[in-house]
Amino acid sequence: MFTPEAIESIAKPDAIDQPCNSATLHQFVVSRFDGFVIGFEPVEDSAPNTYQIDMHDPSRSCSDFPVIRTLCARDGIELPSPKLLSVHFAMGKILYVSGVGRYIDSLVRDMQRLKGAQGVFAPWDGSMRLDVYVRFKLGDDFVSG
Repeated sequence: MFTPEAIESIAKPDAIDQPCNSATLHQFVVSRFDGFVIGFEPVEDSAPNTYQIDMHDPSRSCSDFPVIRTLCARDGIELPSPKLLSVHFAMGKILYVSGVGRYIDSLVRDMQRLKGAQGVFAPWDGSMRLDVYVRFKLGDDFVSG
C-alpha cells in the first residue's frame, strides 16, 4: 500500500491536488469521502478502475451504499490514482476500527461549539475538552508565527 509512488503522491501536496485526484461527485458523497466516512475499495476480478464504494462504519447505514462503480476518464481529466484511493480506504478503515475517527469527530464538534455564535461558552458540566482546544490553538499560533 505505501509504495514509493504512493508516498511520493502523499508527500507532495501539489500532486494530491491535481484534477485527476479530484472527484466530481454529489456533495453528499464528497463530504463523506473527505471525512473518511466512505472509501473506494478495488473490486477483484473486474474491469480496471472498478470500486465498491461503501461506508467504513456499518452502523452509519445509508441506502446509497454499498455501490459498485467503474470510473471513466472524461473531458481529458485522468482517473484518480488507484494508490491514493487505496491509501484513503486504508486510513478510513483504521480510523473506524480503532475508534479514533469518532474521537476526532467529537473534538471537531467541541471546537465548532467553542467557535460558535457570540455568547456561546463551554458547558459547566466539564463535558467539553477545553484543554485540548487550548493546546491545539496554542500549537496553531506557534506554527503560524
